[in-house]
Parts: sequence; C-alpha cells; structure tokens
Amino acid sequence: MAWLYRQIARLNETDRSLVLLLLEGLSYREMAKTLSISEQNVGVKIHRIKLTLAQRGNLGRNLGRNHAGTDDEL
Repeated sequence: MAWLYRQIARLNETDRSLVLLLLEGLSYREMAKTLSISEQNVGVKIHRIKLTLAQRGNLGRNLGRNHAGTDDEL
C-alpha cells in the first residue's frame, strides 16, 4: 500500500483529487460536480490514472524494485 500512496502523491492535483474521491466512494457524477468537470472527463481521467499506475508498477517490477509478497505491489 505504501507504494500506491507514493504514486498517488506524484499525480497532478486534479488526478490526485479524483483518486481520493474514488476511494471515498463518490460516483462519477459527484466527482464531476466537485471538480467542475464533465462525467465523461472523470471517466477518461480515471482510466488514464489506472494505466499510469499500472505502467509504473510494471516498471518497478521489471527493475526489481518490488518484491513478491509485499504490500508495495499493485
């Protein structure tokens, strides 16, 4: 989990806010209203955030930075 929180901290402010709102259980509509963006934009941004985090996780595994069985993996 520590790895994930470090990666969230590296996101830009809007993306970080989206992740935190998502973790709080808000709907796309609620997130859109909170951040003054469209629901469609929320969906696109969340998709891209997930891709970014997955790519960072794969990079770490490929470089041997993550160890099997730790909480630091995706």
